[in-house]
Amino acid sequence: MQVQATAPRITSAASLPKGVAIPDAEVTNLAQRPDSSLPMLAPIGGSTIKLLTDEGEVLPDMLAAARGAQKSIDLTMFSLADSGAGKQMIDSLVERSTKGVQVRVTLDQVGSAVFPVGAGKQMVDRMEAAGVQVAVNGRVKGGKLNAVDHRKLLVVDDKLAYTGGMNLSKKFGKWHDVMVRVDGPAAARLGAHFVDRWTDLSGAATKAAPAMTGGRTLASTAPAGIAQAGDGVSLLANFPGRDMHASEHLLDNLAKAEKRAWILTPTLSDPAVVQALKEAAARGVDARVAVSGPEGWIGTRALGVIGSTFYRELVSSGVKVYEQPGMSHAKVSLVDDVASVGSLNMTRRAMMWDHELMLASDEKSFVGQIEQLFTTDFAKSNLVTQERADSRGAQVGEAIRKGIGLKW
Repeated sequence: MQVQATAPRITSAASLPKGVAIPDAEVTNLAQRPDSSLPMLAPIGGSTIKLLTDEGEVLPDMLAAARGAQKSIDLTMFSLADSGAGKQMIDSLVERSTKGVQVRVTLDQVGSAVFPVGAGKQMVDRMEAAGVQVAVNGRVKGGKLNAVDHRKLLVVDDKLAYTGGMNLSKKFGKWHDVMVRVDGPAAARLGAHFVDRWTDLSGAATKAAPAMTGGRTLASTAPAGIAQAGDGVSLLANFPGRDMHASEHLLDNLAKAEKRAWILTPTLSDPAVVQALKEAAARGVDARVAVSGPEGWIGTRALGVIGSTFYRELVSSGVKVYEQPGMSHAKVSLVDDVASVGSLNMTRRAMMWDHELMLASDEKSFVGQIEQLFTTDFAKSNLVTQERADSRGAQVGEAIRKGIGLKW
């Protein structure tokens, strides 16, 4: 896979760099850099990270954070709708905006159905009427298709942030999904990432004034010596046309895995990830992947079918494949002792062409939380047997995929 690297990469699952000191001035200027992912690659310490699972745990935490905002709220969401969890979040954004809090939102046009007419436009109109600034990632620009903006991110007062795989609307309420809560310097860095993309979509750091963060400084939440003793947190983004660090991080770590390579993803259909898992299993690595089962797919059954055409070669290579009950939308990996959570699906399109965001860490407590997530999900899932993988239907599907050269 061709990627553009503009900074030293995290190249070993067993050697994620520890926290390093980033001067206050560098953090402050992060959002002004033409490539803000450059310093994002360097892990920093001093942050607290916590895994939140499913809407019942995620939503109350995110809503409490948004409702307690004093200065700013920045929200990026692939799919936001004025229903269910989305309505509760929008209500909170509107309320805070009317109280003088700066609220900015970026949405994907198709994911959030923001068209000239319809519910998506009404949703945006409601937010803007309350003073919320909204920027939309249009899918067609200059007669060409634009990249999907698939990220999910909430940053409150540049001190508290959430990122992961969860969309906000009634549709997604029952799906299995995860988000990571980040307190500390890494939250400020996520805030800088938001500003970087906001500038691309809106044309200015803020619509009110062309200042970096509308008068806010990221250094105010990043005290000197932010690299404390302990392990680091890295933020990696896929930015089509500039860098694809999230995809590169995953593939590099899989290539160097020594003891385990565990993946949780809705579907697995990227040939590069499939090959990396097969090679890991051949080296004696405990390679496993859990995907949504046949009954879990809602409206996008084709993706599950495409993913199942890889079962035969994965299972025959020694990779354990699990099908989860219901729809699992989480995107998580645990490669040796590095845990990663984000919006990155293991499909070819997502790995190569979409805007994505990932958090990676080797902090022991966080790795333990991710281990427990995998243990629970593997236990409730069905292991795909060799007989199932070799079924007539699976062979026909694999032959069709290879015959037409389908890579999705």
